[in-house]
Amino acid sequence: EGRSALKRHEAEARHRVLQLEQARQNHQILPNDYNHQLHLSSFSYLANVMALRRQKMQTQPQFQYVCVPCCCCYGRI
Repeated sequence: EGRSALKRHEAEARHRVLQLEQARQNHQILPNDYNHQLHLSSFSYLANVMALRRQKMQTQPQFQYVCVPCCCCYGRI
């Protein structure tokens, strides 16, 4: 179930990126709006991946996740 959900979220993210790229090429979206929406789409995908991992950790304790500091959480841990 987790793997199929992950593939579904990935497909949705790819579809959204293709929509944004098409809008950009057709001058239907401003460059700043394009960048902003692309950024939001990436975070949405990552949030879904993290939620699936969290769910897997709760149901299967043998899966351990170690947070590696990145630009998003650096300084908060």
